[in-house]
Amino acid sequence: MNYTVKQGDCCSSLGYKFGIPWKKIWDHASNAALRQKRKTPDVLFPGDAIFIPDKTLKEEPCSTEQLHNFKKKTEKVWLRLRLLEEDKPRKNLQYKLKIGDQEIEGTTDGNGKLEHKISPKHPEAWVITEIDVYHLTLGALDPTEEDSGVENRLQNLGFLGRQKSPAIVESSVKAFKDKNGLENTGDVNAATRSKLLEKHGS
Repeated sequence: MNYTVKQGDCCSSLGYKFGIPWKKIWDHASNAALRQKRKTPDVLFPGDAIFIPDKTLKEEPCSTEQLHNFKKKTEKVWLRLRLLEEDKPRKNLQYKLKIGDQEIEGTTDGNGKLEHKISPKHPEAWVITEIDVYHLTLGALDPTEEDSGVENRLQNLGFLGRQKSPAIVESSVKAFKDKNGLENTGDVNAATRSKLLEKHGS
């Protein structure tokens, strides 16, 4: 079936929604143009057209007149974050990750990173430290090819606040470029998008 991507959709969440492996969706021949356009299954854009293949029938031999238990395993995905303060990693920082009814305790590594495998069914999560609470909207990051994707990453990297007037966004782009040794203009070019991906990650 053909499906129109909505905000918060990615291949992992769509795989969970339709009950098929995300890789089967992403690798389908009908999605070749989408793969060329978006590059990664984790970052789609509202309005993207994606083909959802049918489920594959699986048969299991079993004896009659007996009770059998079958368990469907949920395909998990990686949640990876890096916490920084003034460009320095917040290393060895204790935190709690709250997602759904699950609460996971951990400590960031020497690079300020944390990573956990989670179910793709959850649209949001919270990372709680002694002094901060980070609210994560999962699957909602737009591609860098879109202006909203540039703004998303500038926000996450601390260059842009909640106000997004054209003048403020232009000033934020200039600040990012200056910080990263790029030609200091307010336009968003290929070099800007490439550097945002490098510094932020997909």
